[in-house]
Amino acid sequence: MVAWYGFPEINRALFDFFSNKSFNRFVEEIDRNQRTKQQPIPSMDGMVGLLKVQVVRGINLAYRDARGSDPYVVLRLGKQKLKTSVKKRSVNPIWHEELTLSITSPTAPIKLGVFDKDTFSRDDPMGDAEIDLGP
Repeated sequence: MVAWYGFPEINRALFDFFSNKSFNRFVEEIDRNQRTKQQPIPSMDGMVGLLKVQVVRGINLAYRDARGSDPYVVLRLGKQKLKTSVKKRSVNPIWHEELTLSITSPTAPIKLGVFDKDTFSRDDPMGDAEIDLGP
């Protein structure tokens, strides 16, 4: 679930970024047809809105270790980087975590990445996507 506060022209941005093993469907629909003429709410420090992303779950993720994977999600927007918690030994993790980003440019892409946490080596990438919420 995506809610972009301060930008009512983006009515829905639905994505299910764990719906398949190859991460082919990150963005299901961005409805730009129901726009309003309301202006963004001005805010401090160049911030023009907030984007709340609800990370719900992963389904049938790949095994990256002998006993499964230890997946977590990374969300990037500009210089901001947010992470979910690591779900130990799970290829079907359930997070139900909300990540909130401040929007300074409505045209900047949001980058999503899923990684397997490793203790003694670099974390393994499991999938990624880029979402453009701009018009």
